[in-house]
Amino acid sequence: MWTTTFLTLLFALAPPQDTPTRTKPLSPELMRHQGTWCVVSFIYQGTKADPEVMASILRTVEGERVVWTREGKSFSATGLMLDPKADPPAIDVIPEGGPHRDKHVLGIYRLEGTKLTLCMADPDMPRPDTFDAGPDSHRTLIILEREREIDHPASKPENQIDLSRLTRPDFPAPATTDQIERPCFPRPSNTLYALSST
Repeated sequence: MWTTTFLTLLFALAPPQDTPTRTKPLSPELMRHQGTWCVVSFIYQGTKADPEVMASILRTVEGERVVWTREGKSFSATGLMLDPKADPPAIDVIPEGGPHRDKHVLGIYRLEGTKLTLCMADPDMPRPDTFDAGPDSHRTLIILEREREIDHPASKPENQIDLSRLTRPDFPAPATTDQIERPCFPRPSNTLYALSST
């Protein structure tokens, strides 16, 4: 039930649309937010989401745009605006579609190294001033961790091979990056990773 509520909340904000063209350089603060982030914790009005579901969801920031994906499939996208001079620093997300399209959904953020904490108000609600999302608060508290490379022998430069030399027609095509598991946290090097042939 909660899984459905979580996904519905994000999808209602912003079904993915075509990627807009960026015409201006990114600010230094926005540059710090670029890349892919894994959901570590998600609390909406005092209720915590299922960790297993959260482990399958990624938040990717590219330019001034955020795309949420689950198991490789996008289900939500928004624009992004930051005000690092506010206290606490402010974030606005602007849905690209849905009932709240082009509205500013207000929040605050805290970026500490590879950890990003967001506290977002529901649409049409005032901006939070503290990082909490208790019952009846109409707030969502999200903790994200920047995605990391796999701690695996094959990821070391000395163990990599030049796949461009593999020209035999009967040789399987090299795996693409989206076919390789990329967890947020390094896993033991003796873990087996299966590469999909499809």
